[in-house]
Amino acid sequence: MESDGHNTHLSISTGTLLRAVLVLLLVWFLFVIRDLVLVVLAAVVIASAIEPATALLNRYRVRRLPAVLLVYLVSIGILAGLFYFLVPPLLTDASDFLASVPAYLERLPAWNPLEGSTLFKQSR
Repeated sequence: MESDGHNTHLSISTGTLLRAVLVLLLVWFLFVIRDLVLVVLAAVVIASAIEPATALLNRYRVRRLPAVLLVYLVSIGILAGLFYFLVPPLLTDASDFLASVPAYLERLPAWNPLEGSTLFKQSR
């Protein structure tokens, strides 16, 4: 950048403009394929998570494909078991709580320590 009194001259090279346009195109392209990028990243995370178990099964002479399938089946079984044993009691407790909410709301004024004080009467 050169400055001559009142005039300022700014020069931007063609290479800089080309790089800026390429960066903008790359950002736009990644935005367009963001769903695919997220799927690929999720696949990489899942593959990285099951790799130790697969390697352990490979040491016991289980081929890679059956080892991966076994790890997936065991993982799905564990998740299904957690769902089966945790969700029904959670729903029962939530239903019981929602049924008892009106009784709790009726007793709520009795828990107010300001009940009967001058400050409480003035704030109404």
